Amino acid sequence: MQKNFAMHTKENFMEAFKYNKSNSLEEDIFNLLENNSIISITDDLGRIEYVNDKFCNILECDENRLIGETLELLKSPLHTGLVYKNLWKTIKLGYKWNGILSAESVNGKSFWLDTTIVPVKNKNAVKYVILYKDITQQHNENIRLSRSNDRSEAFLQNIPLNVLSITKYGKIINANKSFGNVERHNLLGTYIYDYISPNSYETFKNNIDAVFIDKTSKQFETFDFDTNGRKLFFSSLVSPVFNDQGIITSATICINDITEYKGISKEEQDSEAKYRLIYQSINVGIIVVADYKGNIVEWNKGAELAFGYTQSQILGRPLTVLTSEKFRKPNIKELFKAIKKIKNNKNADIIELQCLRKNGD
Repeated sequence: MQKNFAMHTKENFMEAFKYNKSNSLEEDIFNLLENNSIISITDDLGRIEYVNDKFCNILECDENRLIGETLELLKSPLHTGLVYKNLWKTIKLGYKWNGILSAESVNGKSFWLDTTIVPVKNKNAVKYVILYKDITQQHNENIRLSRSNDRSEAFLQNIPLNVLSITKYGKIINANKSFGNVERHNLLGTYIYDYISPNSYETFKNNIDAVFIDKTSKQFETFDFDTNGRKLFFSSLVSPVFNDQGIITSATICINDITEYKGISKEEQDSEAKYRLIYQSINVGIIVVADYKGNIVEWNKGAELAFGYTQSQILGRPLTVLTSEKFRKPNIKELFKAIKKIKNNKNADIIELQCLRKNGD
């Protein structure tokens, strides 16, 4: 009975289509569409009158369960959304509508469809012929790329130095974050020299020009003063960027604030650099460093893997966020004992702590 009803609908559709077109739609053309597309036909209320096998397959549902039911993609409760309001307004006026719709199969599997709805009128009856293209894979890939771009953007913004792409004339074409008091989006199209103090202008200009002439990187130091009159020191590296023909198209300039290292001896700088390199590169051991207030100031890769917090998420937070609330008091008590021994130049005992991951485990 259902099969006969579907065939009858298909025939009605064929007649309706012929009625509206100067050239009739041949049976083999419809079969070509049916065999290569996901198709459904509904009445003017969105009730299914015909579906092909590909439509049944993607919904993971038998045809007999679909015929006569309201198509989920066009159900009226969804009309509150802007997409669905526009959809129904368009097809009710007799125009074709195209857009991306999401749905779920009867087994809860989500998918995305590039959907085209064509109103077909025969005398007083209106049918909606709906052609779909499954773009779930492309949609998921776009989400993955978007998330990857977001992570890359977050990584660039968290780099402690400023990285800018500039032209031969110092015009800024890209930046990883704000520079000085200027937001990143306001930097683009301006010139690096607009943000350089007069005492450093010549140094910047000469080194940038030299990079484009000599085609080699240049490193140099400059200084400036903050609003409180404190002298600030910066180390800058300008490197050429080449195209496939070996022509310099732009330059990358990295500016790092090295004020805290000025006045520190070479031996201390080397020691600090080695220390940071060691604890950052350890992936297995968990290294967490806290200041005298108990706030976390250092965080290695092993700690990130163990606790689930990135360095930017955890630095500055109290050490207690890593301990289970149930065992927090005894944990702190053990830590204080160990610290007291260290302050008294005694070897601290190995202690056990009940810790807490970011996800609550």
